[in-house]
Amino acid sequence: MRSLGLHVVRGKARTQTTNTRITLFEQGAKVGYKIIDFTISLRDLTSTSPSHISAKISTVDLNQFTGRNADQHWEDSRELAWCTAFYDANATGVGPTIAPITVIDPSNLVVEDVYVGGYNYSSGQDFNYMIVFEKFALDDGDTALTMVRNRYE
Repeated sequence: MRSLGLHVVRGKARTQTTNTRITLFEQGAKVGYKIIDFTISLRDLTSTSPSHISAKISTVDLNQFTGRNADQHWEDSRELAWCTAFYDANATGVGPTIAPITVIDPSNLVVEDVYVGGYNYSSGQDFNYMIVFEKFALDDGDTALTMVRNRYE
């Protein structure tokens, strides 16, 4: 595999029942994407209420099939990265924000679209996300194997 550089995606994700689709698939192109960074944050930092957000990246719309948008199932090969963030404007000593805690499967590689899903446990409000991918040139064998691996639990 030969690196083709970085690809950054950022935006707003809906909380609870809707996953945000990130389009990566390029018809006929032999490229793959490796997640190298994933972070989330609140959209409204003026709130004085403590907030907790949990999010993940998956290769299929897991909420559509299982209703588990924010649950983290590390044993499921369709889930590739997880992130949790806390914010409390009233916190003393450590500051208002605790840096997001992110775990990324180091063996991840995707050739099709991915989905960002999550939940803001405090307010149900939407949240921000940013994903950094490294893009790679793949051969036919890598592409087919990755597609099969990312579709089944």
